[in-house]
Amino acid sequence: MKRFTLCASLLVAGLAAATPAWAADSAFCADLKAVVGDSANHFDTFRGAQFGNVERDSVNDVTTKYTTSKSLTGAADCWIEDFIGPQDDKPLRSYNCEWTPAGSKADTVKAVGQAVEDCIGDDPMDSLDVNDDGSAEAYVYGNGYKVNVGAGDAPNVQFTIYDEH
Repeated sequence: MKRFTLCASLLVAGLAAATPAWAADSAFCADLKAVVGDSANHFDTFRGAQFGNVERDSVNDVTTKYTTSKSLTGAADCWIEDFIGPQDDKPLRSYNCEWTPAGSKADTVKAVGQAVEDCIGDDPMDSLDVNDDGSAEAYVYGNGYKVNVGAGDAPNVQFTIYDEH
């Protein structure tokens, strides 16, 4: 039995009452499948115009954000991001969304993680971890991409699909 399924089954009683309507909506799964399907294309199909300033940190890592024409049902905000370190020859591109928690952040992580797992999960490495401090983090792996759901900027929950092509 996959660790994700095992951990999630222990949470069913607490998660069932907190599961938002979008999590069972077929539109969420269709949107998610479209986005992960474009990961081999580095999310170029959905990448829009650059927004905000290019951010450069103290060690010269550069982050550039772009709008996206495809948002996930239930997400408060979605965007595409390029990250490139000073030694990198090409950026690491990711598709990102934030959810505003309806209840606790851990419950929202569980709901988003379970919705992703139900839609595209099939890897034995998929996991949902609930920590002693009440935080939670989910990982779902696919062919050429990795999905991470965890704590985002307060008070939101961060969702990221990493392009691993």
